[in-house]
Amino acid sequence: MNNFYRFENENMDFPFYNGIPMLSSKDWLFLLAGVLVFIATLIIPANIDDNTTSLILCLSVLLPLAYVCRGRFELLFRKPERKDIKIIIACLIAYFIYSIVMGILLENLGLAPTTNAAVESNMDLVFWIMTFIQLLGEELFRVSIFLIMMHALFNIASRKLSIILSTIVALLIFGLMHVNTYGGALAHIILIIGLGGIFYFYAYLKTKNVILSYIIHILIDVIALTLPI
Repeated sequence: MNNFYRFENENMDFPFYNGIPMLSSKDWLFLLAGVLVFIATLIIPANIDDNTTSLILCLSVLLPLAYVCRGRFELLFRKPERKDIKIIIACLIAYFIYSIVMGILLENLGLAPTTNAAVESNMDLVFWIMTFIQLLGEELFRVSIFLIMMHALFNIASRKLSIILSTIVALLIFGLMHVNTYGGALAHIILIIGLGGIFYFYAYLKTKNVILSYIIHILIDVIALTLPI
């Protein structure tokens, strides 16, 4: 039975979850610790400025992943290819169609957020630099959760089911990290920020290349912040 989805490249798989390459229990705990530090940074009140927060969010997941890669950064990052442009464009279009339609629906139901702290910020050069740094951390946070879940499910579920469950968990946890940003608008957080993230996480699922989902995430945020929809 083929354990790969049709949209995947069967010559390329996600790293670590199936022991290729092998990680020790300490390595997995290190990855989990990075995820927990990321979450704690967002939910535990602390007198930390936004720029420092962005650095912590990025480094908390980047350093553990860099450590377990042991120099093999191609396991996560590769130079995009020309054919990847189609994936980027398709994911952008799909996301904004979904986001606009879902946003209108939530607005009509009275479930749309009333605030977005990022839109209210001073968008100077430092803001954009730190935003790009934080967005890398957000992508690695989602990928870390996905890989941890894939490893946890490896011996009890099929690869296809593991991908579905791991993706849902990663997207939902990522969405819930935005509770403070969107004033607790849970429907918006889950449906648009959380599950809506499938449109750029798909790029990672298809190519196993974080660079692609990172590029899409940057483009979506730049468009959303400069031309609020």
